Amino acid sequence: MSADGFEARLSVISKDQNKIKATLSNAQRTIVVDVYFIDNKVYLTKQSPDGKTEHGKLEGDEAASHLLELLAFNPDYHFGNSDEFDLSTPALGRFKVALTRSETAIEETEVHPPQSVSVYREDAHGATPIRTVRYLKFRDQIEPFLQPTEMEFVDEKTGKRGSISIDKIEYNAGLPDFLFEIPEKTN
Repeated sequence: MSADGFEARLSVISKDQNKIKATLSNAQRTIVVDVYFIDNKVYLTKQSPDGKTEHGKLEGDEAASHLLELLAFNPDYHFGNSDEFDLSTPALGRFKVALTRSETAIEETEVHPPQSVSVYREDAHGATPIRTVRYLKFRDQIEPFLQPTEMEFVDEKTGKRGSISIDKIEYNAGLPDFLFEIPEKTN
């Protein structure tokens, strides 16, 4: 993936619905950022070029936005036959993720591809959109899951947009739990 001259590698792994990890790093791996969703909590770790590691639990809009991005890479797996992923947990507050599917099925199938997925903050005044991911292109294959190849990310608060192209998606069975352990802070 690249944007404005910055090239990066992105890796997303998941084990069940409650263990998801994304790793973003520059080509030299001198800057590494990990986002974790574990036990209904979202964590962010950053490793700087000098080897220091910082981490913390995310909350509110920031946690919900990062979780949406993790779920968006594999919408058919995380949403299945439902168009909602319930984020109403004590750790995140009152959020809802809603998936919008195309009314038209893929030719010669009964598969309705996702068009977008959005996270909303719910309060007494209604639902306020926080972040949206739009699906621009998919791979031709639909098994085991429909795989996006181009996505657009929209910050609904600022209107800022960014896009990502996905080279490949691989499915791994039996990922070990240690891959989802948050590293210790280093000085």
